[in-house]
Amino acid sequence: DEMEAYNKAINIFNSIQNQYCLKPSDKYNFSNEKLLEWPDIRDSLNRSFSEDRVISVTSIKFSDNWFSHTEDNISVISTADWKDVFSPPGLHCYLLLEFALSVYFHASDISEAHANPHVETIGCMLDMCSNKLDNKWKLKAGYICSNHSADFLKFGGNEEQIEALQK
Repeated sequence: DEMEAYNKAINIFNSIQNQYCLKPSDKYNFSNEKLLEWPDIRDSLNRSFSEDRVISVTSIKFSDNWFSHTEDNISVISTADWKDVFSPPGLHCYLLLEFALSVYFHASDISEAHANPHVETIGCMLDMCSNKLDNKWKLKAGYICSNHSADFLKFGGNEEQIEALQK
């Protein structure tokens, strides 16, 4: 059940580190969408939440075939096709990785567009993974490489936050 995995991922995320706290909410509903258009969804969430940092999860697919997007204070994670690409492990593991990626961008001044993801898959959370099946390796490795850690520190993050994200 997706809701059970969602709640499990939030509970795990909150319990294994003390830098960030995720709070579930059902304030925004994507049910009218067939495909998510990132700029439109981002703008709508910005209007709905204005100053809040938001990580929204939906089962609707992005039109650009990405699993998630983050810009400014807004992140949207799609669970569409996760079984084909990530399973096993379970959905909660996939959500934990996506939560960590969202927080990586939210906690620093690095934008998704300027994150310099790895073209080759090395197991870093910021691998591009053009071949979606490579996401399993990224999910299992779950670390932030030294280059992306340095960028995070340079653009506003701190050591405790990096450690929390890798947990």
